[in-house]
Amino acid sequence: MTKEEIRHLDREEMDFFRARSAANQWHELDEQTVKEIFKKQADYQMIRCNIEKQKLCTASTIYTDQKKNIMELTISVSLLNREDHRYAVVLSYEWLIDPKEKETDFYGILTTENAVVDYHQLYSSYKTYRDASHVSIQHIRKPYQSSVVGYMIKNSLHKENSRHFGYVYSEIVPSDHAQTYIDVEGFYVHANRTWRENDLFSFQDVYNWNEKADAVMFKSPVIRISIRP
Repeated sequence: MTKEEIRHLDREEMDFFRARSAANQWHELDEQTVKEIFKKQADYQMIRCNIEKQKLCTASTIYTDQKKNIMELTISVSLLNREDHRYAVVLSYEWLIDPKEKETDFYGILTTENAVVDYHQLYSSYKTYRDASHVSIQHIRKPYQSSVVGYMIKNSLHKENSRHFGYVYSEIVPSDHAQTYIDVEGFYVHANRTWRENDLFSFQDVYNWNEKADAVMFKSPVIRISIRP
């Protein structure tokens, strides 16, 4: 998560993450290893990750338009349980500008079909403010859509505020014991109009993106998790 997300964690979020089992692994990492893990990475189509050795794989990408920073996406994967190859996946997003259009956005994780998401552990938080002393927080525990290729959250940006950031957390496992890797990729779609309930937006739209005039999409690099040699 970004420093700002950590700074604004509320009690509900802290209780949720306290129950996750990966936290006790961090005492094994020295300062130099942590610096290497969080080194900014960009312009990689795929990042290959031996998570048994690295503990955490992460990639941050900053999108720009006309030399102005627009959006930062950070995707991170960490090992929760070696026995069943359970992984925690976090997609963080942070608007680096005040988006002019504040309508309905979609964000989430794409996976290959050799992964299964545990939706009982899905957790999303959207935070927004104009004054940092008055932060509005919205928690989401169910995806807007889910399928064999991932899940997405649907969210409407608060029009009165200028700072917008958040994340979605989930846990994934291989679909069966024969799998040797899992691919994960984050995406964020910003719509420039109001999406009504009968408007269709699906994973097929994400896969077959054609620069729709009424929306823009940001995507993270793909992280390929090696499960077995």
